[in-house]
Amino acid sequence: MPTINLVVEVNSWTDTTPTDLFETAADNGAVGALLKVSQGTTWINSHGPELARRATAAGLLLGALHYWEPTSDVDDGQVSWLLGSLPPVDYALGVVVEIDALGTVAPYEASPVLQAFMGAVVDAGHLPGVMVSAAQLAELTGAPWGARWWATGRGQTEGPARFAERLFDQEAGSVGSGAEIYALRSLRGVNRPGGGAAQVLPRAAVAPPEPAEPDPAPTTDEPESPDEAPTEDPAVPVDESWRQQAVDALAGPSE
Repeated sequence: MPTINLVVEVNSWTDTTPTDLFETAADNGAVGALLKVSQGTTWINSHGPELARRATAAGLLLGALHYWEPTSDVDDGQVSWLLGSLPPVDYALGVVVEIDALGTVAPYEASPVLQAFMGAVVDAGHLPGVMVSAAQLAELTGAPWGARWWATGRGQTEGPARFAERLFDQEAGSVGSGAEIYALRSLRGVNRPGGGAAQVLPRAAVAPPEPAEPDPAPTTDEPESPDEAPTEDPAVPVDESWRQQAVDALAGPSE
């Protein structure tokens, strides 16, 4: 199966979300997690620090997501709210602003606000990203303002290069509500805020396995009969469903 660099976007965390979500994601080919940390100027993900800790422990690269509430006011306070909400970890995937419907705000009014938003993210030492559809991106003057583009759909051969694109929604029962799966176009574009290529660590490097017990000393006892010989637990197969869904999505028709 081809290598596909998956990222799981987690928009919320509920009592039904599996506690081993990030380990499952890593086992299914994910290299990163994009965590929604804030929205507007009133909502903060109280689970953010714990989610960042769990994702890091699973060996995943991290990104932070802010849901932007449309405004024409450059000083609306959203970027300060976002930066003040970030758990203090390394965001190799950057700090991403999600743009949905603009409502009553015209694209020409939103563009300078978002440009200033990206500049503040850079000034804070982070790599900026913007999550938006191709149609809306084309309407926003100057987009993506030097930011990485997380495309919410597939297709479109014109315009800026995509950093990542959405492949599919994962079932709520397996990753919790509001989770989506993205694919990075390449790991070559992933850099840490301090510069230099990000290293995708194997999970073993984060949580080393317990050392194996030494082999017992040889004895002269008679060998055990076949029906008395100890048996090993069968290996637990890795669930290929995420990777297969990613392959199918990339091979399918563009939107």
